[in-house]
Amino acid sequence: MVSGGPRGDGHYLGAGASVAAAYTAGTAALVRAARPDDTPEEIVHRLTSTAYPADIPQLDAYAALTTVLGDAPVRARAAEGPVTVRDTASADRAANRATAFVLLGTAGVLAVLWAVIAVPRARARGWRPADTGRD
Repeated sequence: MVSGGPRGDGHYLGAGASVAAAYTAGTAALVRAARPDDTPEEIVHRLTSTAYPADIPQLDAYAALTTVLGDAPVRARAAEGPVTVRDTASADRAANRATAFVLLGTAGVLAVLWAVIAVPRARARGWRPADTGRD
């Protein structure tokens, strides 16, 4: 879901069950305010029939409020089948490996930089601590 940024500059991208629940509840409240005589089943029908078609349908608040649906009575529908949810475990493992790779790579680069800068200075001082000028 895309919304306004927290400080008003740019966009905020949100995802997950909590964002979806809030978005659905807000849209249902808007539909209920615009059509106060609709039953809960009619509101559910309006939200599901105006959703953007995809593998997992996406709620379209604008379409839910503005679409003119037929006058046919709303009948409760049985579920068409189980909803399949993609297994993201392998993607999560890949992301974890990438994060570990970046962290280890950064540590390696910092170690090389330290060796390039600190070791020649320490060698020039004869491996003695630096003189801080305090006596």
